[in-house]
Amino acid sequence: MGFNYKALGKNIKKLRNQKGMTQAELAEAIDKSDSLIGQIENARGIPSLETVADIANALEVGIDRLVYGSLKSKEDYYIKEIIRRTKDFERDDMNLVMELFLSVVQVVEDQCNSKR
Repeated sequence: MGFNYKALGKNIKKLRNQKGMTQAELAEAIDKSDSLIGQIENARGIPSLETVADIANALEVGIDRLVYGSLKSKEDYYIKEIIRRTKDFERDDMNLVMELFLSVVQVVEDQCNSKR
């Protein structure tokens, strides 16, 4: 498993476009060159963690929004499946799902603790 720099670049480009920023404007906001932004967005450049944090701040998002889909793990599957299955739920329905989820998690935690 490795880090997916294509996903990182795609997320940065998408969020930058949503803010109506050019590569040059983003570069200026983080005091880097616009060619570096292009390299990052096209997965030809590997940014430092500091640069990723600077980009997140400039785009006014959390780092998690930038790296979403970049980390391959089973947790990603579960989260995506939950989102896929509940994306059209109304607020009250989502609250019910959350309450049920937390109840189930508590039962599983209790069972795990009793086995120890």
